[in-house]
Amino acid sequence: MLKHLLTYPVACQTGQLAQSVAGYGSPSLALEGALPEDAAFVASVIVAVTEGMLERIFNPVAQSLGFVSVSECIAWLFADGQGIFNLEQVQLLRLKNSPDLTAVNDAATVATEAAAVKTAMPDDIIGLCFAYPLYLHQDLIPDLMEKFISPQDIALLRQIMPQSAAGAEAAICKQQTLYLNTLWVRTDCRSLGLGRLLIDVLKEKAAAFNCNSIVLHCFNDNQVALSFYQRLGFVQQIKLSYPPAIQEKHRTGGSILALQLKGGQE
Repeated sequence: MLKHLLTYPVACQTGQLAQSVAGYGSPSLALEGALPEDAAFVASVIVAVTEGMLERIFNPVAQSLGFVSVSECIAWLFADGQGIFNLEQVQLLRLKNSPDLTAVNDAATVATEAAAVKTAMPDDIIGLCFAYPLYLHQDLIPDLMEKFISPQDIALLRQIMPQSAAGAEAAICKQQTLYLNTLWVRTDCRSLGLGRLLIDVLKEKAAAFNCNSIVLHCFNDNQVALSFYQRLGFVQQIKLSYPPAIQEKHRTGGSILALQLKGGQE
């Protein structure tokens, strides 16, 4: 059913990004900015795709500040809207105004994915991208939180979310760069070109910020994601290893991947 919906031109209200999705979707597919009521869901997806890494780093913060989960803590940061945690940096793919919306959604898949992200799964959100200029990583950890995070975990966070600095990071930070924090497509909507669509959206966003590259972190054992990014032209810039507890789960480590753009476009 979803494949049928994606065969017609998309009509969406996305400002400068509207042209990015033209021709990919249907009248029922829209690219929109995240709203305050989306904060809890967005935070849950961001935490889930890190496969426990953010929970390891931010659990002491969440507990010290009285939150029941890291997702709740991240949602609070989005509500505050400071630094990288700004909902203006989040775009959502939604199914809109479709009489077939119920039929599109696989109830079992939605329930399974809701359990994975540990929050209610909105039945209209099928994709998400969270990206921003990399220089925002210079203020990555709010002062309020830094005292609760161990030096080892701060180093880990700086490793997977590089900032402008000397040394190994200089190769990817010497130019204006867009950092892709999270790219997510709902399980039952994958292999339909939505991931590629969101990368095209990011290219438009990169152009708006005068960026000439897009950078991201990926686990090396996530072959599906790694192959997807490589097909789109991303190449490994830095090979990463992790602290033992994480390295045990991801024995091949991770990578910082970069897509070079020309004049803000590929």
